[in-house]
Amino acid sequence: MVGDPLRPEAPTLTAIATATVLAAIVLVQARRLPPSAWLAFAIVNLLAVLPLMSMSIAVLANDGVAQLTTRSSALGWVLAATVPLLAAIAANYAHASETGIDQAFGGMVGVSSAVLLHVTSAGDSPFSPLWALAGFALGLIVIGGLSRLPPRPVQRTPLGTAWRSFPYAAAYLMAIITAVPAAPRHELATSAGAQVLAATIAGCLIVLSFALWRAESISTSVGQWHGFRISLRGLLPVTTTLTLFIIGGLQAASYSAVTIDDLGRFVVTAETLATKLEFPFWGDYWLLPGMPVFLTLAFALLGYTYPAALAPMFVANTLLPWLIYRASIAMGARRAPAFALAVLAVILPPIQIYSLGSAEPDPVFIALLAGAVWAFAHAITSRHPRHSLLALGTLAAVLTATRPEGPLYGGILVLGSLFATRSRWAIAGSTIFGTLLLPLVVYSLVHIGQPWPTPREAFSYDSLMHNSGVIGEFTLPRLSKILLLNDFRFPLIISIIVALFLLGAFRTSRHHWAFAALPCAAIFNIIISLSIVNSGTTELRVTLIEDFVRHRVYPIPIVAALAAVGVTAFIAPVRRSVTLRAILLSIGVASAVYLTAGSLYVLGKPEGFHHTPRVASLLPSDVHVHAPELWLNPFKLPAGDGDFMGYRSTLFDWYRPFDTHSTTTGMAYQTLTGTVAAFGFALILTAAPNRRSPARPRGDPKRRWRRMHRGALRMWSGT
Repeated sequence: MVGDPLRPEAPTLTAIATATVLAAIVLVQARRLPPSAWLAFAIVNLLAVLPLMSMSIAVLANDGVAQLTTRSSALGWVLAATVPLLAAIAANYAHASETGIDQAFGGMVGVSSAVLLHVTSAGDSPFSPLWALAGFALGLIVIGGLSRLPPRPVQRTPLGTAWRSFPYAAAYLMAIITAVPAAPRHELATSAGAQVLAATIAGCLIVLSFALWRAESISTSVGQWHGFRISLRGLLPVTTTLTLFIIGGLQAASYSAVTIDDLGRFVVTAETLATKLEFPFWGDYWLLPGMPVFLTLAFALLGYTYPAALAPMFVANTLLPWLIYRASIAMGARRAPAFALAVLAVILPPIQIYSLGSAEPDPVFIALLAGAVWAFAHAITSRHPRHSLLALGTLAAVLTATRPEGPLYGGILVLGSLFATRSRWAIAGSTIFGTLLLPLVVYSLVHIGQPWPTPREAFSYDSLMHNSGVIGEFTLPRLSKILLLNDFRFPLIISIIVALFLLGAFRTSRHHWAFAALPCAAIFNIIISLSIVNSGTTELRVTLIEDFVRHRVYPIPIVAALAAVGVTAFIAPVRRSVTLRAILLSIGVASAVYLTAGSLYVLGKPEGFHHTPRVASLLPSDVHVHAPELWLNPFKLPAGDGDFMGYRSTLFDWYRPFDTHSTTTGMAYQTLTGTVAAFGFALILTAAPNRRSPARPRGDPKRRWRRMHRGALRMWSGT
């Protein structure tokens, strides 16, 4: 099986040499044993290699099996690499000796890794002995060296392998699967997504190995399993941050809309701002300066291209899950619901496609709002809110100057922190807020005669009722069909999210009255947006799902953070009941997995023809591309005045060959997202809880009162 793949029935020189080396390894293992252990060694080793002997007999007896297993000869090398490990395990059982197990296990892992790398780089070409020898030597050095690191003695599995290196056995299983010419081998050889997935899994295994190694110095006093959980707890700040950044980056890289209508105005404004140092206004159409300033910085760093124009949205999408997670933790949510809601907030299909994936300032605005909410929550709950208040003033000012909804959120957050903390740092943050916005107010007064460059809207109760009726009768039912939830599940999921949002709002408001500003701002924003009267400059198109979603999901960071607090508040009363806690934990994990898997499935197949019966497509008809195709094929933006419609058509023609419509490439991004999210969520669920529960912030007055009360009792009792 390690010889010529076209003639498995005739052993070659390579096969004979390999068999000789393996026999020598087994004899060396036997020579190290006392004569009394030889018989036991022989019996155990014979039983261990019996499956390999059965495979060899099947290869010799059946031409089909021989052709299948020896076409690339990789399977033979993988199986051959197990012989030294089996001999070492047999020697260990025969004489309680661990000699050679680490080196043999490392060699097996090295050969398996070499097989995977060979499939990735060389495809279906035969696996040469040089690959096998290099992999065996490198694996022996790495795994053997890992087993020599302190602390000693090394904790071992029942088979004798070190626990700290045991996760790498997954490479052996993957090599067995990909060594046989079949679909997994073809995907790993030809699909970049499968190769990135394999690299991602390898990174997860390295993290697990590192956690097991750290646990060995802890488990001597608390036990192996609890030591592993404590080790994971120490890694959570890093692993959670990395997983959320990776999830945000993967979603930012998928389904970027190629449009220029609104983005073109921001691009022209940024060009004018950079070349003429002035901010233009066009008649009754005015823009806020936040997005043009971001574009000016992007063009200065990345060049005057279309991918550079989308760079602020890419950065915002990458940061968004982590910002929502930090805001949830600052409000008092536990890690698991905070992580789950942060991931769900960015992978809900309508939000991801229509808002976060749009060529609009929406992702930037939502990320700024998430950061401002985090700073606001930390300023309210922290004992030392100096940096949070200064950051809040800066973020609120940028937030206010990015979208017309900005003054609502920025003003409420700054005023709320000022009245809640009443500190000089809150005054400093408010001063920063006013100082950054004052030039815009003055400039607007001079050039357009009003203090803020946004059109004045008319609002009415009739518009609110009419739009709400249209949404309930037409928009939401159509959205449920697109999401494949056109039954009781859609209203049930919406009702649960609203209930958790209200519960979280009640919980945080009980902790501090200032937190009531967050749900009030979110609800007020939605009500105001539905109350706008259609005019010549403003048309509220609630029947279009894209517009409906885009203009209603701005408070998604607030909703996600408060829903995470709501989950924490819901499970808090049953923390002392092991049975109820296990039931609620199982329901919560199952719900998170169901919603995440369903969202990723719809994102992976966003067009109606993928489903039976066929439904309307989630993906609009506009050209959508993935980030690699976008950045590898940059489109230079025209400078100065020109034919806008001609430029628009040229842009679409440039990226149309990379359009994601009628393809399944988006599934690779969603598979990677699911893998990373599952790994991060599993680490959070497995890790030991903190001594200080994150369910109640450090600055909680009730905790301080209980601590003072216990201290008084100890002083009174003399203990």
